[in-house]
Amino acid sequence: MKRKYDVNDDFFKEINSEEKAYLLGFFLADGTYSLGSGCKDSYRYQIHQQEIDKCIIDWYKNAIVPNGNIVYKEAYTDSKGTNHKGTYKLRWTSKVMHKDLELFNIYPKKTEDITFEFPFELIPEQFIWDFIRGFFDGDGQVSYSEETHQFTFALYGTSEKFMNQLGDIFEKEFGVEKRVEGVQKSKMILYTLRFSANQNRQIFINSLYSKFYKDKSYFLERKQIKFLKYLLFKYRDNPEDCERLQDIVERRE
Repeated sequence: MKRKYDVNDDFFKEINSEEKAYLLGFFLADGTYSLGSGCKDSYRYQIHQQEIDKCIIDWYKNAIVPNGNIVYKEAYTDSKGTNHKGTYKLRWTSKVMHKDLELFNIYPKKTEDITFEFPFELIPEQFIWDFIRGFFDGDGQVSYSEETHQFTFALYGTSEKFMNQLGDIFEKEFGVEKRVEGVQKSKMILYTLRFSANQNRQIFINSLYSKFYKDKSYFLERKQIKFLKYLLFKYRDNPEDCERLQDIVERRE
């Protein structure tokens, strides 16, 4: 059976760009795939995002299935009175892409693999942080309160081993101390990765911001702005840095 849309089946075969590393990390966090029922040995892949993050859908579409169809579902309120935001969804099929994903230990029902470890040696060193940023945009949290100036940064996953892998990379790069904690959620444990930077917290966040965003093209602006607003407050007494950061914030909002 001929596919309805042409697909770049080999997109993940070699991770040799910021785009590929970022989208691989995001797929690990928030993408899904399974063996399709309509075509023998064909796998169906899906990216499903809230309306506010449509750029993610566009990036996958442009890179993997340029002529694919993006499906939009309007916001609605269910019978229990719960409000649901509008969402976008992109699907594609491929018989061979799963082979490349499996090299990275990414399989169907990946969230159920509590022993998951990522083979970081398969990604060139210059793209490791693009991969981590992609995962963070899918399964990470950053928040900043302009009232209390409280800043939080964390990553989440169902594999304690993978959270420790990420934590080790952060420790080596920034000299911070990782903390991995698990909480029972339904049928599995959700692990949270946080960091202790003691008196060097501001330096850590500033360094992480540079590692994540300096000269980069793929990232969620709504998360970048949280970093920027925290740094804008912290550097409020430094006119040069303050002006630079304020300009970036205003261009993002």
